[in-house]
Amino acid sequence: MIEIYSFQGYKPSVKIDGDIIHVHIDNHVLDSTQRNFDKACDLCNAQKFDKAISLLEEVVKVCPLHVDGYRMMAQAYMMLGDLDKA
Repeated sequence: MIEIYSFQGYKPSVKIDGDIIHVHIDNHVLDSTQRNFDKACDLCNAQKFDKAISLLEEVVKVCPLHVDGYRMMAQAYMMLGDLDKA
């Protein structure tokens, strides 16, 4: 049931109470993750790749299926010349 309500790997709290399904999605966490991703984009554009990578690591920690987070992190590592991590 949790997979149905998942978003980019983020798993909400799901409780089944008889015929009622309670789903708790922490919007604060998802909003914060989106802000971190947006800030990481800005940092990459400013060529501050180390700082961007730190934020992107947090993004994929919360949303492990955040494809754009992984893609941008790989590009940042490439720009730093770290092809193994890219």
